[in-house]
Amino acid sequence: MEGNPHIQVGVAIIRRNNRFLLSRRNPSVHMGGLWEFPGGKCQAGESLEACVVREVFEELDIHLEQLHFVMRCSYEYPEKSVELSVFECMSFCGTPKAVDCFTFDWVKKEDLKAYQFPPANAPILRHLLERSLSS
Repeated sequence: MEGNPHIQVGVAIIRRNNRFLLSRRNPSVHMGGLWEFPGGKCQAGESLEACVVREVFEELDIHLEQLHFVMRCSYEYPEKSVELSVFECMSFCGTPKAVDCFTFDWVKKEDLKAYQFPPANAPILRHLLERSLSS
C-alpha cells in the first residue's frame, strides 16, 4: 500500500545433507512463531550479501560463505511492503544455535509444506519445491 514502509530483507537458503535450515520467529515479533529461512532487515548502507551474513550470524551464530543470488520477491502486508533478496549459501562455518530466534530445525525438502511460513516466503517455497538447488 502506498505510504507504508518498504523494507529490504536478505534471506539465506542454507542446505546441508539434503536438509534446509529453518529458524522459528520469536513469539514477540511480527509473525511470531512462524518458520522462515534465516535473514532479516537490511541496514542503511549495507549490501544485501552483508545483511544476510550479519543477520544469520546474529540469529544462529554461524558464518556464511559462498553466497549466490537466487531470486528477488516482494510482498505487501497491510502495514508494510517487503522485498526479499534470496541467496543460496554454499557453505558455512560453525554449529547453529538459537541465539536470536525461538528455535531452528533442519528440514527435508518434502517436509517443508508441514511448516507454517509468513506469506512473503511463498515464492521461495515454490522455487525450492519446483526444482533442486545445486549441492
